[in-house]
Amino acid sequence: KTYGAGDPTLKNAINTAKLAKAAGLKVNVDFVYSDFTSGNKAPKDWPTDITQLQSKVTDYTQASLQALKDADAMPDMVTVGSNLGEDFLGQKDLPNIATLIGTATAAIRKADEKIKIAVNFAKPSGDWTTSIAQALKDANVDYDIFGVTIFPAWDKLSDIADAQKAVE
Repeated sequence: KTYGAGDPTLKNAINTAKLAKAAGLKVNVDFVYSDFTSGNKAPKDWPTDITQLQSKVTDYTQASLQALKDADAMPDMVTVGSNLGEDFLGQKDLPNIATLIGTATAAIRKADEKIKIAVNFAKPSGDWTTSIAQALKDANVDYDIFGVTIFPAWDKLSDIADAQKAVE
C-alpha cells in the first residue's frame, strides 16, 4: 500500500516493464521494500523482528518476481534498496542490514539465476561504504553490482573513487 511519494506498485512495475520490453529496452526493477519511493522504513504492516522480516522479504520478492514472469515482464536486473543509508527495513545494525539484503538477493537468484543483482546505497564516501561492503562480504551476500547514488549537494565526485576502492 502506498502512502504518497509516488505510486510504487507491482501493477505499475509490470506495466512499465512490459512497455520497456516492447520497445526493446532492458528492465531494472528496484525493490525498495517500503511504502514510499524513498526512505528505508519497512512497510507499515510488516514485522520488526529480523527472522519474521526475512520471511516477509523472501515471500514478497518471490511473489513479485513470479507476477512479473507471469506477465512476460521479467526484469534483466533487480536492484535491492534505493539509496540505502544507515538503515534498511527499519534495521540499523549492519549485520542485520546485510542479512536482509542477502535474503532478498537469495530470493532473486532462486527466481532466475540469470538476473543481474544490484545493491544501491547513498553516502558513497568514507567509512560508510567500506563498512557496508565489508558487512555484505561477511554475510556472503550474492550480488553483481554495488551501486552508489551521488547527490551533488552533499557528495563529491571523488567519493565515487572512494566507493570503488571500498568494494574492490
